Order: sequence, then C-alpha cells, then structure tokens
Amino acid sequence: MYLRGVSIFGHRIFRIYAVPLSALIVWTYAFFLTVGGAYDYKGCNADIPSSNILINECKKHAYTMKHCRTDASNAWTTSPWLRIPYPFQWGFPYFHMRTCIVMIFVSLVASVDSVGTYHATSMLVNAKRPTRGVVSRGVALEGFCSLLAGIWGSGTGSTTLTENIHTINITKVANRRALAIGALFLIFLSFVGKLGAILASIPQALAASVLCFIWALTVALGLSNLRSINHYLL
Repeated sequence: MYLRGVSIFGHRIFRIYAVPLSALIVWTYAFFLTVGGAYDYKGCNADIPSSNILINECKKHAYTMKHCRTDASNAWTTSPWLRIPYPFQWGFPYFHMRTCIVMIFVSLVASVDSVGTYHATSMLVNAKRPTRGVVSRGVALEGFCSLLAGIWGSGTGSTTLTENIHTINITKVANRRALAIGALFLIFLSFVGKLGAILASIPQALAASVLCFIWALTVALGLSNLRSINHYLL
C-alpha cells in the first residue's frame, strides 16, 4: 500500500505486480520456514490421511504441514526439465453419457460467463460494445480450444478467465499484441517441467489467500458495471 507510488525506471512495479510480488515474498518466507524445520513435527507425517491419525494434536500438525510447507509435493524431484506434450498422451478418451450431460451444463455456464466478461472488458478499455458476431466467434474459439485441451489431455477446458479483467485494470495494458506475446511466452514456459513444479510447491494457504484477494477485486469490478445500467428502463 505504501510502495504503490514508488517508480523504478518510470514503472510503478509495486502497483503493477502487487499480487505476484506479495506471493513471492510469502512463498520465500514459507520456504525458509520449511527448510529451518518450523513445520517438522516428530511422529507426524502429512502424507498419512487424517482419518488414519488418532491423535488430535498430530492431526493439527499434519494439517499445518500439508497446507504450509513448500515441499508438500514431490514434483520438483520427479518432474523433468523439458517435457513436450503430445496428443492422447494419457490414452484415448472414454465418453460416458452422465459425464457428457454434466459438461454440457458446465459449458453453458462458462459461455454465459464469457459473454459477461467480453462486455465488462470492452467497458474497461473504452472499446465498442462487442457485437453478436464477435461474441459468437469468441465462444466458438473457446470451444475449439477446449477440444484441443481434451486431445492433449490437460484435464481443464478453455474459457475466458474473469480474473484477467482485474489484471487489465491493474496493469492498464490491453494491447492485443502484448497479450499475444504473453500467450506465446506462456506456451514456451509450458515445456519447462520444473516451472510447473515450482507452481506446485506454492502452499495451499498462500494460494487460497491470493484467490480471495483476486475474487474480491473481481466482484468489486463486476458491481462497478452497474453504473452503466439505464435506470429509466427499470
């Protein structure tokens, strides 16, 4: 809060990268606590299910170890430096009617959310209101990318992330060329297995706190859109 007005080489680093810097500082602090043995409890193991632990004190210690340690995952030791994904790397997919019906409703909800995100983003960057054709092409592209994600076995679909509106609001960057370069950079980083291991080492408590902060800003931004409602039509 006190450093957001500080500029480094003409850039307000502490304002633009407030969330990543905060997460990095807390992760570093948790790393040193983990290495220093602050979360080591004799006779307690975080890998043991809590239902199999009889002592309540040990349950609390195991919960703390699971959610606060930076080495709760073995991804750093097991992941390769370079990993190239390929289609159907986990085997050919199987389709079940019950799962397909559930995903149809999920896709409908995601499409509605994407439409709202398109309009909120256009208002934020003072662009023209997206037409039906633009919205239709955007939703269709999300469906095509979800198909590619299923072929590559990522386990998650592709949709418009509402939190990116907050990113645009903070960084004041909405240039399509900058976003395309950022997307290419992320695609390149996806081949580095150790990077995923670093993300997996983020403590669950830290990830939850970051999500709570981002969701609060997202809700505030969504409520701010109410100022554009034509009250005479209500």
